Amino acid sequence: MESAEGGSNYSAASGRRRRNHYKILQEEDIKQLQHNDISTVSDVLSVTRDVACTLLFQNNWSLNSLYDDWFVDDDGGRNPNSAAKPADRQSGGKHVCKICYEETIPEKTVSTACGHPF
Repeated sequence: MESAEGGSNYSAASGRRRRNHYKILQEEDIKQLQHNDISTVSDVLSVTRDVACTLLFQNNWSLNSLYDDWFVDDDGGRNPNSAAKPADRQSGGKHVCKICYEETIPEKTVSTACGHPF
């Protein structure tokens, strides 16, 4: 038996099918999960949706990491203004996009007025 990714889901040694430990998400599923996380962070931390988005982005969409930073780190985690600092755009190096995870050259990226690269 072949899986959608081309690998076998059948283990000949045990004679049983192996369960995949992942779920393929559709775009709408991802949007809904992001919306839920944004709402949760906004409610729990009493911050605006924009700040919640920025905090989630900075913590790679990990709620545990975000909450650890927010509640444990007395210096930077609780200051939503620190979340709005743009990343350094040094020339010569490569930058990994936190949305698509592809390497980009900072000089060839466009940024918004606040300096966040896109």
